[in-house]
Amino acid sequence: MGQSKSIFDREQKHRLDGKLVAITGASDGIGLSTAIMCAQRGASLLLLCRNIEKMSSAASKILESTPDARILQIRVDLADVRTVSNAVKEIKEKQLMIDVLVLNAGLAYFAPTENLYNINSIQVVNHYSHFFLLNELLSNLKGSEEDPARVIALASDAHNGATGDGRFWKTYSSSQEMASVLGTGIKKIGINAYCESKLANILHMREMATRYPEIKFMSVHPGVVNTNFFSFKKGDDFKGTFLGWFINTWFIRSFLSKIAKSSDQDFKQAE
Repeated sequence: MGQSKSIFDREQKHRLDGKLVAITGASDGIGLSTAIMCAQRGASLLLLCRNIEKMSSAASKILESTPDARILQIRVDLADVRTVSNAVKEIKEKQLMIDVLVLNAGLAYFAPTENLYNINSIQVVNHYSHFFLLNELLSNLKGSEEDPARVIALASDAHNGATGDGRFWKTYSSSQEMASVLGTGIKKIGINAYCESKLANILHMREMATRYPEIKFMSVHPGVVNTNFFSFKKGDDFKGTFLGWFINTWFIRSFLSKIAKSSDQDFKQAE
């Protein structure tokens, strides 16, 4: 689980022919760029996305780059564990064996509700649903001693802002109890919930690597990447904060677009 420096394979000598790569949140940003790059290396793809239209559009973009790519699409909404369970059932019914599982999907704030299953919604979307998905698909991960199956979780340096605050990790008796403990709104909760979820991602991969040494588990920090991460439907709440206003000013967004990597550059660095 240590840090390492990767060198991008510009000639695409590292091939993925015959392998199935499953990616959550593959309809945009880093997830889509990862899917495109893997398809170019010969991998078959399993797209796991919430929005069916965006997932179909992503598949079309992948085929523009790699016309003969084999692409499977299954709807997964990490805010609804029923869709995760249904996706697992479909994967098992189709007897799909996955070589690489990329746990990419995530968000900074979930405006529809801060309470999912009486747990902070960010923890459910960014961590618990991925935890459930991986646990149910362990028997569908394939590999060998020479070429083990891989699981990659998109973490963040934001985990350094986490304290392991159990208030963000526990199950509450009601929305009212949760609100009384955590407060409500991005202004009150701030980025704390996100930081805690990223710490959870890292600890999850570390523990899985200990329990299942035959599988290669990794957590990666993508760096500053120019994606739509902050352009979410929960944006009205987020932009109401100083941080949201600051990030969404013309000057800062122009500056970030110059210093931030594009999502395909990020994939190249992380390969």
